[in-house]
Amino acid sequence: MGVKKEGQVGIDCQQIVYAYSTEPILQDITVTIPKNSFTIIVGPNGAGKTTFLRLLGGLLTPQKGCIYMGGET
Repeated sequence: MGVKKEGQVGIDCQQIVYAYSTEPILQDITVTIPKNSFTIIVGPNGAGKTTFLRLLGGLLTPQKGCIYMGGET
């Protein structure tokens, strides 16, 4: 991972894993979304878009990995 200047990162997800029951939905998702940026999440039905947004919103907790918001977990 590259060097990040303080205050530039809005959301940083590192190796996120989430599954409902035994069905994996998200596997090893790593993404950095810059602060004050516009980001679109696209994909087919059942791809995990809503699950990912629920993880970002704190409605779900990742089974593995970390989500940093503005430099905080």
